[in-house]
Amino acid sequence: VIKELSRRFAAQSIGHVIFQGGMNDIEKDYAKKAFAVDKNTRIFIGQDDAAGTGVDGLQRVCSTVVFAEWDWVPGETRQRIKRLGRTGQKEKLVNAYLLYAKGTLDAVQIKVHEAKESVGERLVLSSAAHNKPAYAQFGDLIQ
Repeated sequence: VIKELSRRFAAQSIGHVIFQGGMNDIEKDYAKKAFAVDKNTRIFIGQDDAAGTGVDGLQRVCSTVVFAEWDWVPGETRQRIKRLGRTGQKEKLVNAYLLYAKGTLDAVQIKVHEAKESVGERLVLSSAAHNKPAYAQFGDLIQ
């Protein structure tokens, strides 16, 4: 996905940087700085694992994130989005988009995210309503 995105952006002379596994710290710092400083480089393509739960400093220069891949754990994806909205963000709203194609494993993954989020919300609501620890309610929620 990353190579294809980069190829298409380059073919249209759209400035972008790549931040992925296999890069050393100097290469990653260069990509981050180019994105932050170069007004012609407005796309940051970050691999999920390499960018981790956020690359510090991006919140100062962008407010939109588009995920072409994401973690199976919804909390990890949510954390990546929250990192963009932390101290230094100039916009009131951070936009996040998760791309997927129907009929693919990504579409299944979206359903897993939704199911996990639903169970998590019910855990919190149930434990708060009954003044019990969330784990005490878990068995009832997954039936």
